[in-house]
Amino acid sequence: MQEDKKTVVDKLTKKIAKYEPDRRKALTKLQIKEVLAVIIGGGCWKLAGFFYDTLSNLYIFFGLISIIATIVFFINLDNANKDFKEFLKKKCTSLIKKEFGLKSIKGTKYDKQTLIDSNLFSNFNELVYDDIIEGCHNKVPYTIAEVNIAHQGQKSYIQVFKGVIISFKSHKKINSHTLITTKGDTQIRNYPPAINILLFMFIFGVILPMILFPFIFAISFKDLLKLIDFPQILLQITTFDVLSTLMLVVIIGFVLAAYITQKRKMQDVKLEDNIFEKRFNVYAQDQVEARYLLTPTFMERYKSLETAFGTKKIKCAFFDDQIMFAIPNKDDLFELGSLYTKQSSRKAVGKFYDELKSVQEMIDHFKLNEKTVL
Repeated sequence: MQEDKKTVVDKLTKKIAKYEPDRRKALTKLQIKEVLAVIIGGGCWKLAGFFYDTLSNLYIFFGLISIIATIVFFINLDNANKDFKEFLKKKCTSLIKKEFGLKSIKGTKYDKQTLIDSNLFSNFNELVYDDIIEGCHNKVPYTIAEVNIAHQGQKSYIQVFKGVIISFKSHKKINSHTLITTKGDTQIRNYPPAINILLFMFIFGVILPMILFPFIFAISFKDLLKLIDFPQILLQITTFDVLSTLMLVVIIGFVLAAYITQKRKMQDVKLEDNIFEKRFNVYAQDQVEARYLLTPTFMERYKSLETAFGTKKIKCAFFDDQIMFAIPNKDDLFELGSLYTKQSSRKAVGKFYDELKSVQEMIDHFKLNEKTVL
């Protein structure tokens, strides 16, 4: 019989309380580093000011050292906290696995191709994982991964998704692909990141016409062209010719943008639940199977997930005999404590319990362990 929340939280709190001396030691070490960073940064700033009017090279040197010391000061705060959180998880691994029925808290990363196949994200080339939890609840295997997905260009960085990806093995046979997304979510179906599409359309629809406008203006005044000795062949070009060419370029630009956004097109699925349709888009390769999967009961449960996870952009995919949810969240999840909080505090442990249990309850919520319809 599963233990209740209070019992589990008490056990974990008692366990991590043993590491309060380690927390204090790590905090003292951090404080020493920060004091040194302040002394070095402040001292170099003073020296930079001293050499401001005399030796420019020394002014730049000490100024840079001061800036670097300031950056190191803030980086230390974050890194020290992350290191301590990892220390706590490592020390509590056995107890966490036992109490929550987990296989691992350092599980296998999702294969990049699996995430591409899910169609839950726009085009990406960078994956950074944090926690990866693997477990089995009511005979249903599941994986939870905290991940940051991004598109890294030569001069750009676009965050495609940051949050939790949860996948379950489906007992129901899935022959085709069905996707549920929140209205307005453009970071899906392996499209280029939304900002790239908007930039593409802006260049062809706004910037290019602005660049060509002076030429249109000049051609409409042929006497002016004669004065600046334009090639005679250009004098044969009419304003209409330039305008029609410009319009063609703009149209091609928008057509290309539309083509990009519609590639890998799936069918829009219309459902009987009007409230669901107002909040979510449903795409499918097979409309019949989509309606078989998205029963009225499933849709009611899905709508309630937004409240449970405190987010408005939850999305889900049925593919390759699995169900995958992507739940955006900017905060770190599944944390047992912090370097800056006493280890006798139950708040972080209680939050850890609620976050992990909410995922396990999704199996019961959607009745994923049953081979009947959802």
